[in-house]
Amino acid sequence: MALTYHTRHLEDQDVIDPADWVQNHADIAGEFNGHLDRDNVPELGVTVDRIAPGTFHTVDSDEGVGPVAVTGGAIGWQDVCEVHLDVDCDCVIEADWGGIFSWTTAPSEPNVGIRLLIDGSLGHQIPRVYVPLRRSFNISGVANASRGIVRVVGQMRLFTDVTSSPVGKDADVSHYQIIAVARTR
Repeated sequence: MALTYHTRHLEDQDVIDPADWVQNHADIAGEFNGHLDRDNVPELGVTVDRIAPGTFHTVDSDEGVGPVAVTGGAIGWQDVCEVHLDVDCDCVIEADWGGIFSWTTAPSEPNVGIRLLIDGSLGHQIPRVYVPLRRSFNISGVANASRGIVRVVGQMRLFTDVTSSPVGKDADVSHYQIIAVARTR
């Protein structure tokens, strides 16, 4: 443990304030609680080869050339792709999903909803956006998650006047990738 200096000293006529005592013991308490700093870890004492993979984060991804069919009408939100992370503690999930969206038939109102669900919570949502015949997209989101299996899902919803196309689908998502990273808090 490093030498610590008291930052507060009692003087005559001082009002006794507990905060002064807490301030004097904060540095010592920090080291006892695992506070790592230059006083107790030598320079280059912690290097990449000394830390096991997955110590601070877990990464999983899913990718595909596709196409994955998305249907319009009254279907609602549809799962396009997903990943599952097995996390051993409460964490923050950062997720990113992107791909290429293509209409099979050209509707008069080509509107699409895109969202990212993280462990059942809404990570991010673009509720309704105009998408012409073919367009790339990307959406990112962050949410807290508890220990266990965390499901990260990329979903789409079509708002269209086309109820059924000749090929049995209204749109495709291709060349997609979803990446999720769990970081300990």
